[in-house]
Amino acid sequence: MDIRLFVYGTLQSGGGNHLLLARGRYLGDCGVLGVLYDLGGIPAATFDTAAPMPVRGEAWAVPAEDVEAIDRLEGTARQLYARVEVPVAVGPLAGQTVHAYQGERVLAGPRSRVVADGRWEPFAHSSK
Repeated sequence: MDIRLFVYGTLQSGGGNHLLLARGRYLGDCGVLGVLYDLGGIPAATFDTAAPMPVRGEAWAVPAEDVEAIDRLEGTARQLYARVEVPVAVGPLAGQTVHAYQGERVLAGPRSRVVADGRWEPFAHSSK
């Protein structure tokens, strides 16, 4: 069974962890209402249907067994990120729900800043 997953950071096409979606099927670019943060080279988001702007990313249909590996990457057992169901606000899946990783404990910190346009650019944040 596939799980519809919204990805907004390093799991996106071109991102360093995109290989975990190798057996997935791309469903389209979309947006989920919330706030995107840059934690100093890695992204985190909080989702809120009352937010004025969407977090931009991609939707994928991913085999359930592959999602288990992504849960490990995202630290769900350590409560760094939580996999939550959220409604899609923009894109081909608008009005439908997808799973997404919401920052839990990772948002606190001096290097955390809001990404105003809600779009994570995988290579724009790499250290040189």
